[in-house]
Amino acid sequence: MSNYGNRYYRNTKLVIEKIRSEVYCVRVSYTPRIIAGFINSDGNLPTVVTKEYNTPHYSTADEAIAHAKGWVNCMEHYYSCNQTDPDENEDSYKNAYEKDSLTHKSSPDYKDALSSNSAEALDLAYQTGWENKLSELKNIDVRN
Repeated sequence: MSNYGNRYYRNTKLVIEKIRSEVYCVRVSYTPRIIAGFINSDGNLPTVVTKEYNTPHYSTADEAIAHAKGWVNCMEHYYSCNQTDPDENEDSYKNAYEKDSLTHKSSPDYKDALSSNSAEALDLAYQTGWENKLSELKNIDVRN
């Protein structure tokens, strides 16, 4: 697996990796945010840890990047609405997806990627990234 390049998107590091010929994934390195004022039971602030998410394999780097951007945008919406439950705020997440998807489609990166990818493939990868993060958020154990 070779490092194909690094990018930053919304202050999140994307590491593009070429697995083998025509197989790519993106490793998303991020630091989960905490709600302001959160203190551990011992009275200290929580330790900041960098986490990673790996996209599924795609036949182009652009598709893997689109997936990563969808995943990051969903995560950012979660934080921007104070970490609200996606099931209880379904309309908020639907509206954010529609808005972020349109912004993604109008970006210069998306337009450049259309020269070697179909719009359908890029849109599906973006949607899959968003849905993967949304599914993850719906499965968070709120007791922790």
